[in-house]
Amino acid sequence: MTTNNKKKISGIFLSKEIGKFLLVGGFAAGVNFLSRMLFRPFSTYAISVILGYLMGTIVSFIFNKTFTFKAYNESPLLQFLKFLLVTPTSILLGSIIASLSVNMLSNLLIPSVPINWVESLGHIMAIGVTTIYNYLAIKFFCFKKVEFKKSDSS
Repeated sequence: MTTNNKKKISGIFLSKEIGKFLLVGGFAAGVNFLSRMLFRPFSTYAISVILGYLMGTIVSFIFNKTFTFKAYNESPLLQFLKFLLVTPTSILLGSIIASLSVNMLSNLLIPSVPINWVESLGHIMAIGVTTIYNYLAIKFFCFKKVEFKKSDSS
């Protein structure tokens, strides 16, 4: 990897923008996590994780559009549609990681650890992994800065 590429990559992950993204993401993750806990008594673990992700996604879109990326140069509807394309992959990735983590952790931890603690830890692990995917997808796909070309009118 060249020095120039290293600078580009470090510039992506060491900016004010990533700090804002993480702040918004932390808030959205909190909504995600608390929503999962609220939905859990009424549904399965997997369904409650999916519903939590959906709640967090809505919060994430609103705050990332207005606060993190200040993305006003493209149709909000188009941005939201792009966001909705990114979301299923994030939800699927998060659900798989959460479920695999719970299976792995329940086999490794002492059986006396309550399942809701194991489920919470698995969910936190999934949120961590999906944060990286989400930042890159949202920055470079959903809220990519669009330059409008002036057309020559004759």
